[in-house]
Amino acid sequence: MGKQRRKKKGIHVFWYIWLCAVTFVLLNNLTQSEFISGTKNSIGTAEVAKPIVTITKTSTNDVNNTSARREITFTVQNYDLSDETKINEVNMKYYLDISKKTNLPVTYKLYKIINGVNKQEVTLTNNKTPDYIMPHTVKAQDSYILELTFTSPPSNSDIQNAVTITLNSEQA
Repeated sequence: MGKQRRKKKGIHVFWYIWLCAVTFVLLNNLTQSEFISGTKNSIGTAEVAKPIVTITKTSTNDVNNTSARREITFTVQNYDLSDETKINEVNMKYYLDISKKTNLPVTYKLYKIINGVNKQEVTLTNNKTPDYIMPHTVKAQDSYILELTFTSPPSNSDIQNAVTITLNSEQA
């Protein structure tokens, strides 16, 4: 009789463990599926602000008719040049990264044009400018002059391949 009692008790323990395991799995799945569906229902669509930034080269010219020096004039705008009503929707922080592309012996200085007239030299740190802020909802542009000085008179391809100007921007 003792063996039958132990056998019966073992069967009860087995069914108890099995019932607990099935309950755990079912509750876990129900809880997980409700959380996922609840999350899906609570997330809506959001309109993301579209960044607009344009860099435009306006000219390349000799400086004082010296064939070893060139100036590249360019601007950074916060609006679309093809549709000037499209203006950046958020403030934009940007910096310029100017780097040599070739082994040509060339040095360069960058100037920012202040109030459309005054040239102010920009201090480059590791070939990068400080951060600048472009406003939103109103058209704005920053103008620059990159002055290149070659040790010998450059060809047109030398000028085009001398430096790379990279604009890096993010929402401010």
